[in-house]
Order: sequence, then structure tokens, then C-alpha cells
Amino acid sequence: MSELVSNYYENMVFSQLENEPQVQEMSDEGYTADIACVALNQLPSRYIRHPIDASFYITPTERAQMELAVQKAVSDAISFINAHQHDNPDGSASKKAG
Repeated sequence: MSELVSNYYENMVFSQLENEPQVQEMSDEGYTADIACVALNQLPSRYIRHPIDASFYITPTERAQMELAVQKAVSDAISFINAHQHDNPDGSASKKAG
């Protein structure tokens, strides 16, 4: 059943990530996945059954607003992940020596 429903923002975020030079340079799936998770957590959920559904129910103005929100969320997520790359895998910050 879960394969019948998806969050429309997921495809938008993944498309945006494909166009981010900084992400492409890293070529690290874990890095990209972390950015996607942080970005998606900043966006509202928009569940659909088929991508074509969105084209019928989202106005051009709403689509433009969604695209801007995705661009900002991805940009903010890249900044966040880059600033926290030294953190431990469990999410806790590493202690600095000194």
C-alpha cells in the first residue's frame, strides 16, 4: 500500500539536488540523503497517488511558491549539513579539544 502514496515534495527536492553543483561535487549518497532529509523536514507534506494528480490540483502560482520553498529548503539544508559534518552519526556534536 505504501507504494501507492508519495510526498510530492520528495521528487521536487530530489530534482533540486540534481541541479546543485555543491551536491554533485560531493558524489556521496549519504551526504545527499542527509540534505534531502533536512530539506524535506522543513517542507509541508503534500501526498499524492500519482504525479499527474499534482498537475491538476496545483495552480501555477502555487507551483511557483512550492519551487521557491524547495530551493530555500535545499539551500538551508546544504548549509546546515556542511556546518554539522563533524557531528557524530548519532546526531550529537563532537567535543572540540581544548
